[in-house]
Amino acid sequence: GIVQDEQGLPIPGALVEVTNVETQEKRSTVSNATGIFNVPALVVGRYKVSVSLSGFGTVERVDIRLQSNEVYNAGTVTMRAGITETLTVTAEPIGVQTTTAVRTSVLDTSTIDTLVSRGRDPVRLLNALPGVDPNIGGLITGGTIGTNLPTMQGTAGFASYVAIDGVGSADGDTGNNNGITSMDAIQEIRVVMNSYTAEFGRNTGPQINVVTKSGGQRYSGSLSTYIRHEALNSNTLANERLGLPKPIARYYTGVGTLGGPVALPGAGKLKRTFFFYTREMWNTKQAATPNTKQMPTVAERNGDFSQTTQTNGAPFFIKDPLLSGACSPTAGGPGCFPNNVIPANRIDPLGRALVNLFPVPNFFDISVSNRQYNFADTDVPKVYRTLDQVTIDHNFTDNDRVSVKYRHWRPNREATTGTFGINSNWNHFRGQYAQKEDAITANYTRTVTSQLVSETSFGYRNTPEVAPVDSMPDPISKLQRGPNGLSALGSLYHTPTLNQLDLYPQLTFTGVPGTGPNGGPPNVAWDARFPIDAIDLRWSLQNNVTWTKGRHLV
Repeated sequence: GIVQDEQGLPIPGALVEVTNVETQEKRSTVSNATGIFNVPALVVGRYKVSVSLSGFGTVERVDIRLQSNEVYNAGTVTMRAGITETLTVTAEPIGVQTTTAVRTSVLDTSTIDTLVSRGRDPVRLLNALPGVDPNIGGLITGGTIGTNLPTMQGTAGFASYVAIDGVGSADGDTGNNNGITSMDAIQEIRVVMNSYTAEFGRNTGPQINVVTKSGGQRYSGSLSTYIRHEALNSNTLANERLGLPKPIARYYTGVGTLGGPVALPGAGKLKRTFFFYTREMWNTKQAATPNTKQMPTVAERNGDFSQTTQTNGAPFFIKDPLLSGACSPTAGGPGCFPNNVIPANRIDPLGRALVNLFPVPNFFDISVSNRQYNFADTDVPKVYRTLDQVTIDHNFTDNDRVSVKYRHWRPNREATTGTFGINSNWNHFRGQYAQKEDAITANYTRTVTSQLVSETSFGYRNTPEVAPVDSMPDPISKLQRGPNGLSALGSLYHTPTLNQLDLYPQLTFTGVPGTGPNGGPPNVAWDARFPIDAIDLRWSLQNNVTWTKGRHLV
């Protein structure tokens, strides 16, 4: 801003004090020869500005709300000579940012509190911004491998860069935001759409920064819970047709926050040290879409296909490879097994063991299935998650400030789908998957002089992906050769390290009646990630030095 007298002349040497209302942290400078003052590197929050000089009345501007990466122009501060009282002026919000060409959108605490986000996922809040193509998927915070970012300003989500307190929080493979933070812990979300300044980089699209809350001089907190249950729902048409009960849909969420000055035994409240803690807990069960497949019947497992039909009800004939002559699957012939029954001595034990991997049929209403399937099952994933966030701020002096933020995220998904590595098209194996996170951010701000400020930030982030075999809901023996009568089954690769768990191979069947996603044969499918054990480590270090000269910031 600019300090002037009533005649519009600049006032040099005026003391300008900027005070954070929540923490009472104070920064000061003096106006230069042309009356201009700059106070750089302030943290997000609500401020009071006081301008004083001997022989002039003190002027205060209150309720200045400073956002991240914002240059706030206080305008002209007019001081009156020869008076002793203090003039207090309430600051007005800036409608158009004129100090920079950067185009930004901001969601502050008051806005976040009034918006509804599906699954309490902060990324969904971006849908409320102009120029965003809404992404409404996802039922719970972070999904399984994070939340995919929406398209903004015509730029695909994977090109955006998202950070929490300045440290990147996107998955290196998918670009999804998997750095989870509680909505109750967010101070603001700022999106820089274009004209990026020097501190932005890495990705070419919009830059998204989530700023979390800090504590203040007064203790404050919150406690809330959210509950959903299928008892409050009606049944779905699909389940009614299948004779299935209401889909399980249970969401239990508990959130608590607490912030204020740090208190120590014998020392009481510390005036320069503050904390803010958040804990959020999830426990959800959400039924998936009913899974329907054509499973081998008990008779078929014993070689009796006399009751097997095509989807139109016509007989289905089986070719005997030892007989000459043709055998049409639909019309039969001399080359078919007599009466469509394979003799017991012709059934290979390994073949019998393979079909016995699958459950027996449990659905027999052909008026519903149209003979496309004879088995119906519904997976009910169980997801439980805990999030702990803590911020510690300490002001060593008026010129030295340290802030440390730690985030501890522990999710787990138990299900037959979405656990990665096992891709069978039926509820084959109930496994688990967790993409955890431990992240720490440390920031040190040093005011060297009233014109020179240094900000140094360090970030560390560890996001392992794990699916430990010894704690999976289903025993690993369900997938191994020996326990399933497949010890004698040959292997294409004879190096033991390529199949340390001795898993049986993938299986695909053709020629089975029934087609499409709601029918057809089951399969066994997995990939080299099972059991998954991966890790993503990231470090970041940056230093911003701000030098003010007159009206300019360098």
